[in-house]
Amino acid sequence: MKKKMLLILITNIIIFLILYFYIFWIKSPFIAEITQDRPIIKALCNMQVACHSGTGPYTCREDPKSDSFKRLSRWDGFKGCNNLTIGYQKDDGRIILEYCGCGGWM
Repeated sequence: MKKKMLLILITNIIIFLILYFYIFWIKSPFIAEITQDRPIIKALCNMQVACHSGTGPYTCREDPKSDSFKRLSRWDGFKGCNNLTIGYQKDDGRIILEYCGCGGWM
């Protein structure tokens, strides 16, 4: 009985490590995801290799098919690419906010 429980425990640990490696090292699903006002997404971003949550300019496009618009529309603070969104800069069409950045010098 103890050997069976030990085998189950080891199997679960191995499965967890494989999933962690696949999700946070290979897949990196949270690149450029907005982390402002989203603590769970921020924690998941910081769990990825070579990724961190930081504040900077984020491109704002009104095209609903664009990747940045899809990410922005999931953020509660997004009111469009205009002055209603906090951090919007009219001169270059970007929003200053916190998002997940990966790569580069850490």
